[in-house]
Amino acid sequence: VDVDDERESKVPEDWPHFSRVRGKSVVMVGGEVREERRVALEEAFQCASFTWVPHNRPRLLQSLGERAAQGNVDIILVNKFVAHSETEALERATTVPIIGVRQGYGVTAVKTALEEYFGRRAASGA
Repeated sequence: VDVDDERESKVPEDWPHFSRVRGKSVVMVGGEVREERRVALEEAFQCASFTWVPHNRPRLLQSLGERAAQGNVDIILVNKFVAHSETEALERATTVPIIGVRQGYGVTAVKTALEEYFGRRAASGA
């Protein structure tokens, strides 16, 4: 069950991390693919594309790794249903950010995960 607050389907225009997601190709890995949620995420973060890959499809994960290595993916989000062992090949195949989403997979959960990731990067000077 997604604990995301359905009322918060927009990201504030002054959100400091928009430049890192707006117009980017983002992929969510894991969980049950929900088209209405995928569209809401794509619109909320103003992504060029937001695709969703079920983690129980090894060929799709391999293809995602290849696309990321070729520069066709900017950010990979991994939700709580995916084991680390399932993302190891992705981590080896690419240098794009692979960001864990721990609580659900709605707008609020993704926004929190992005804030934590980019906040840590800023704090470390990256």
